[in-house]
Amino acid sequence: MDKQMLEKYLGSFAELTGLKVSLMDTRYRGIIVCGYDAGEYCTILHSSQRCLEACIASNSEAFRTAEQTRRPYVYRCPFGIKEMVAPVIEGDAVVGYLIAGPILENREENEERLLRQLAENDLDAEQVRAPEVISRIRTYDEEGVRSLCDMLSLIAELISLDGFLRDSEKTVGQLVKDYVKRNLSRKITLSELSLHAHCSTVTLTKHFKEEYNITVLEYITEKKLSLAETLLLDSSLSVTDIAERCGFCSTEYFSRCFKKRYGMSPVNFRRRKT
Repeated sequence: MDKQMLEKYLGSFAELTGLKVSLMDTRYRGIIVCGYDAGEYCTILHSSQRCLEACIASNSEAFRTAEQTRRPYVYRCPFGIKEMVAPVIEGDAVVGYLIAGPILENREENEERLLRQLAENDLDAEQVRAPEVISRIRTYDEEGVRSLCDMLSLIAELISLDGFLRDSEKTVGQLVKDYVKRNLSRKITLSELSLHAHCSTVTLTKHFKEEYNITVLEYITEKKLSLAETLLLDSSLSVTDIAERCGFCSTEYFSRCFKKRYGMSPVNFRRRKT
């Protein structure tokens, strides 16, 4: 089973369940990530280094528990959301993990808890009051969670039988590049990259700069602008649509970044090249 096929299987699981599912290596770093992204709630949390470190520590403890028990493990993160992890076992060794979530038990009770957690960590709870934010987190009862664990275990067994993880070791820089490539169409933050690579933002930026002699943010901008250049030349999309397609926060910011690199506005660039 190659990576493309495995991504298809995990993508089907994510689409069916409404959960994010990640395949992690034994250093707790993401190899494949499919489905629901972190969302506004987790994004706000991870903007705090203290909260980000708490999430990483919680996941690490869950991985260790799954490794010791050799069974799926359901746990609640420090901020009130349930997740589950299943070990991928080859022979006598745990060679990786599948982690899926987030899950709510009771939407009304959990919404209050989520907002309280943000307030206790000096974060802006008002940003997640919109119903659509909470509604994106799926609700499952205990029986549903058990069924999800069974499904996750079956996929973990398929991965172990295929031996996919034997040659999956990647550097922090390679993990960052893979993640950026898959998520160019939206804003990418250092905190989510840190969670994906299972390291602090300081370690992430240091290793990436040492490996590629460019900062993470410079690399992200470079890739977004390269995609924008292609769209300007090969599509009829408007500048506004291209800015959105490339994950820039506004058309104005996109135009400033583009002009800084190419010496002209996106509109003038398209006119001169076509």
